[in-house]
Amino acid sequence: MLKKITSESVPNDLSKTDLLVDRKILVTGAGTGIGKELALSCAKQGGSVILLDSNEKLLEQAYDQVDKVSSNKAKPLMIPFDLTEISEPFANEIFDAVRKEYGALDALVNNAAILGELRMLKQYPVDLWQKVMKVNLEAPFVLSKACLPLLSESDDANLIFTSSSVATLPQAYWGAYAVSKGGIESLAEVWAAELEQSNVKVKVVNPGPVRTKLRMEAFPAEDPNTVRLASELMPAYTFLLSKESRDMSAIILDLTS
Repeated sequence: MLKKITSESVPNDLSKTDLLVDRKILVTGAGTGIGKELALSCAKQGGSVILLDSNEKLLEQAYDQVDKVSSNKAKPLMIPFDLTEISEPFANEIFDAVRKEYGALDALVNNAAILGELRMLKQYPVDLWQKVMKVNLEAPFVLSKACLPLLSESDDANLIFTSSSVATLPQAYWGAYAVSKGGIESLAEVWAAELEQSNVKVKVVNPGPVRTKLRMEAFPAEDPNTVRLASELMPAYTFLLSKESRDMSAIILDLTS
C-alpha cells in the first residue's frame, strides 16, 4: 500500500537553491500549469530539464523561460509530443533522445493529464474515454517502462505520478478522469512493489485544487483567485525530486490542504 503523507512532512520553502544540481529530470505536460512551474523550479535548483508537451507553441515559450532561469550550463531539452499517440516505439525514441543529450535520467514526472468531459457514464463518448485513458494512464505506464533502464542507472532516481482526490473519492460525472487517476495510484503501487529493492523511488502527488487550465475546465464558475497557484506547490515537488527525500518511497503526498 502507498503510505499517505501530508504537506507537514515536507519543507515549505525554496530557500535552498541547489537541491537538484546535476540532476536530469523529464517532466510531461511541461507547457503549462504544474508541469511548467516544475520545469522552472527544477532549472532554478540546478537541474537539467527535459520538457514534454503536445502544444508546441506553449512548449517553446516554457523552454525559453526555463533556459533563461537555469542555473545549469546544460541546455534544457524540448520534446513536442502528443501523448494521445503514445506507443512503445515513440517512447523508445524519447528514451534515445534523453540518453543522447544527457546520458542519464534521475527522474520522470508523469504530470500530463486531460480532463475529458464531466458527464454521466452512459453518455460518455467511447473515443473520448480512450483518449483520456491514453494520456492519463497508458502514457505514464509506457514512458515509465521505456525510461526505467536510464532511471536504474542513477544512484538516486525518482518515478513520480500526479494523482487527484477523485482517485480515491470518485464522484458522479467525473468519468474517465476519475477512473484514470484511480488507475494511476494502482499503477504507482505496482511499480513501488516491483522496484522496492532498487534505487528507483516511486512517489505520488495529489496536488489538490490548483489554478490550472484543467481546473478551470472542471469548475468554470469558480473564482480562480480563490485557488492556489501552481508555484505554491513547488517546494514539495522539488523536495521529492531531491536527494533529501531519498529514503521516501511508495508514498502519496497529499497537498489538498
